[in-house]
Amino acid sequence: MGWDYAYGLRLDSEGSATAFGAAAGNVRILPEVAGAGRANPSTIANRHGSVQESRLFIDSYDFVVEITLSYGTPELPANVYENRSTILERFNNPYEKKWLTRTAPHQGTVEQLITVLRPIRTGNPRHRLMIPCRALEPFWRDTSVTHNAVNPVSGITVGGDAPIADGVFVFTGGTNQALTHTTSGETITLTGSSTPAITVDLSGPAITVQQSAANVDSVVTGSAPEMIELRPGSNAFTLSGGGSVSFTGRDKWY
Repeated sequence: MGWDYAYGLRLDSEGSATAFGAAAGNVRILPEVAGAGRANPSTIANRHGSVQESRLFIDSYDFVVEITLSYGTPELPANVYENRSTILERFNNPYEKKWLTRTAPHQGTVEQLITVLRPIRTGNPRHRLMIPCRALEPFWRDTSVTHNAVNPVSGITVGGDAPIADGVFVFTGGTNQALTHTTSGETITLTGSSTPAITVDLSGPAITVQQSAANVDSVVTGSAPEMIELRPGSNAFTLSGGGSVSFTGRDKWY
């Protein structure tokens, strides 16, 4: 997060993100808190002794969007008030999900689901807006599906620099199947037949398991807390119980 990105905002009703554009001279993200626990924090030995690496274990974090309003062309105070209204109108809509987007040369365009923490206040000087926000997911993600693997057993190479823990696995045509991530040992295990197909969706706030549109949570067990989490780089799998499995997901970044 910093000055080196081009930021925009997308609402659920829009097809693509709208840049802050002429309304803002600069947009900066100020990270504040990143301490929510997703699991027990790990420690990294031999880095100044032992240091907690909390960024791998957060569900959400708070930050501030700092926007310096543009005086426009020509530079008039009236333009500042108009630009302020334009930006606040977009942030203050309580009925739509908001996706903060950023574009950088080494990542392309990625997005982050956010909510605005009231109140929105004007900073000092008055042409600077400080908008407190909460990122509802721990990482920025690709704006489109990055991985659509018909057979992840043949291997999946994850880009970005953050793990993928919110993919979707679809099991088909097997009995008592078990998918194992060979690097970590994490597994997803099914009891019974996957005909018709069983979808294990890790992308929502709660894991859902469905077969023919019916919830069948009881047939699946997996490793805690994320079932299977794909790491950046090469990921290998094994599948027992016959049949096949597919995977869809998006690359992530810190």
